[in-house]
Amino acid sequence: MPAVTWRSRRTWRSRRQVRTAGGVTRAAGHFASSRLDCRTALVPALVAVLTLGACSAGSTPAPASGSASVTIHDFAYEPQAITVTVGTTVTWTNEDATRHTVTAENGSFRSPTLSQGQTFSHTFPSPGSYSYYCEIHTSMRGTIIVR
Repeated sequence: MPAVTWRSRRTWRSRRQVRTAGGVTRAAGHFASSRLDCRTALVPALVAVLTLGACSAGSTPAPASGSASVTIHDFAYEPQAITVTVGTTVTWTNEDATRHTVTAENGSFRSPTLSQGQTFSHTFPSPGSYSYYCEIHTSMRGTIIVR
């Protein structure tokens, strides 16, 4: 039987150490405990309580809206993919000397033909992934991800 070291009235530790599945080293034995184990359990619980308390303290989330820009340059949409929140208005600006369009593959939006310097804007009211392309140059493609 391994030697026993008394730590307090309720806990005892064996001098033989055992590594648990979580990687915490603790003493072998039925009543073995570790302060590290308690801290590891308390910290996430405390964070959860504080987070829930902050969310339910009468605060309301800010409205999801804003604006984002996509430029059309060198026969490409820049950035090619963009992530926005619900309610965001995206504005495309044609900086090419060539005319282009912005057309959703699902038909939810379609710009007129844009000459150099012209813009087109669309507001995204619901979440989803919106792929779009240029009707004149079909290899030009982009995606708006709305969360």
